[in-house]
Amino acid sequence: MQEKASLEKERRRMTKVELTERLHALSTLSTPKKKGNLREVEFQTVLHELEVYQIELEMQNRELRESRQALEESYDRYVNLYDFAPIGYLTLNEQGMIKEINLTMASMLGVERRWLLGRAISSWILGSELPLFRSYLHTLKMNQTHNGKHNLALHLVRRDKSEIPVEFSSTHASDAVTGETLFRTAITDLTDRRDAEMERDRFFNLSSDLLCIASADGYFKRLNPAWEKALGHSISTLLSRSFLDFVHPDDRAATLSEIIKLQNGAKTINFLNRYLTKDQNYIWLNWNAVPGADSHFYCVARDTTLDIQAKQMLRESVENLEEERKLREAFVFALSHDLRTPLTAAKISAQLLIRTAHEPVVLSKLSLRIIENMDRADRMIRDLLDANQIRAGQPIVLHLKESNFTEIVQSCIDGLATVHGDRFVVTGEFGIHGMCDPEAIGRVIENLATNALKYGRRSAPVKVHFEQKGDELHLSIHNEGDPISLEDQMNIFKQFKRTDSAKLSGKKGWGIGLTLVKGIVEAHGGNISVKSDAEHGTTFLMRLPRNTKSD
Repeated sequence: MQEKASLEKERRRMTKVELTERLHALSTLSTPKKKGNLREVEFQTVLHELEVYQIELEMQNRELRESRQALEESYDRYVNLYDFAPIGYLTLNEQGMIKEINLTMASMLGVERRWLLGRAISSWILGSELPLFRSYLHTLKMNQTHNGKHNLALHLVRRDKSEIPVEFSSTHASDAVTGETLFRTAITDLTDRRDAEMERDRFFNLSSDLLCIASADGYFKRLNPAWEKALGHSISTLLSRSFLDFVHPDDRAATLSEIIKLQNGAKTINFLNRYLTKDQNYIWLNWNAVPGADSHFYCVARDTTLDIQAKQMLRESVENLEEERKLREAFVFALSHDLRTPLTAAKISAQLLIRTAHEPVVLSKLSLRIIENMDRADRMIRDLLDANQIRAGQPIVLHLKESNFTEIVQSCIDGLATVHGDRFVVTGEFGIHGMCDPEAIGRVIENLATNALKYGRRSAPVKVHFEQKGDELHLSIHNEGDPISLEDQMNIFKQFKRTDSAKLSGKKGWGIGLTLVKGIVEAHGGNISVKSDAEHGTTFLMRLPRNTKSD
């Protein structure tokens, strides 16, 4: 056993070659005696070791073949990845000659790869951009120790003379054998990006909404043409000044607050402010914005001025309708009360007629009173009907004839003077004639003169003046007293409208008299206006054509 262990220990110290040489020596012993003296155990051990080494060698050869196959497959995958990468790859030397190029790059140029190797890449660069590429190549040479990438955007010219936008991205390398300086370059086809940018710019430029990129420094960075159309300012003007310069002073604090929110990452939704236009008016803009990189904001605004004005008009209309409803209720109440007065008087007179039928003088007096009150009620109803006709947009029916305008004025004023006394001062030309409806014009004069008496200062006269000016007849009625405010002057001819001074006076009124006046005057083709202030009093001026034509 000790002898076998000693042999095993010795075998482990032997190499394969030594075992082979020893086995060969044992197998070539010349004499049977020597061979017989050979220890059988030693011979068998050496033979076994050789068999083991043979098996190990075959396993190593198989592993080597598998490794080589895996390496070849890996190389093939690398070549495929390199050649069929989605972007072009090439290797340039310091002179810009192509040392390596993948199939993608060759396909991009429309040239077989074998015709590109060893040639200058500048042969496929757009001529006008060659100086740019040479500067880029020079920068690469001057920064050989720089580990970062160098980028350049330019155009390549394909074999079919078409141009493609690309981006060069180069890093430094060196040839492992020669040590030559090389530039590993990736070339990205920017055609899809360019098309996407063109589509974006087309949308940006054609949008009717106001699109912009703004910055937290208070300036616009980019604006679409809709801004110039909306505000009237040129794009260069808007870019050169802080956008707060165009914001209404009352809206600047809220605008600054919204900018702070955007800086903190919040979105802006339906924010309203006013912007100054070139003609010094303000328009309302409704904003939506999101924060971007580098304190930039991407915004879309819409001119909502018309919408806001429409809402304001709607609110005013609702308010006016509500006010009109109240005025109508007050009018109906006043009308009911005023109509009852002449009707009651007529009724009483009729009752007295029954009792005094045998007294001719009393009978005649009561009959005239009944007629007078019924005429008064008739005028009220007619005024109401005419006012509603005007409100419905229908002109008052006129009965035109050649009339003496001087006589119409004088007759109306004389009739009023018998009731109200000598408060009128009448001046004008005599013998003025024209085509008009004398009864309708009489209603106008009576209404204006009665108002002057009712609301004018009692101690001051009511001045009535009429004259002919060219082809027009002019009539003015003036009174002193409390002036009519500018706001009331704008609404004074509207139906059911009474001025504040008229309401404060406590005097009754329906609010339709001046509506009738305006309707009658305009039916004649004329116009009426009012001027009023504390210094000069109140004057209504009527202008009529001398020869009104019937429709």
